[in-house]
Amino acid sequence: MFRKLSALRGLPVLRLPDAAMPAARLRESPGPGRVSTIEAIARALRLIEGDAAAAPLEALFALAVAPRGGHGRSLTG
Repeated sequence: MFRKLSALRGLPVLRLPDAAMPAARLRESPGPGRVSTIEAIARALRLIEGDAAAAPLEALFALAVAPRGGHGRSLTG
């Protein structure tokens, strides 16, 4: 995103503190400490707003990476 949007260039780049990586992943991480966007947002919210703000996003991520029987995902449960 930073490379694609010139308006973002010149803004400070921040790094979230390292945290344990969940075992379940949607795809392989491109490098150590790299997380998905939703994980990064949840971690930032935890720092700024506390656990209650981060918990719903983390629950959504856990649901997204949870093993499912069969193939594909069912939106109806």
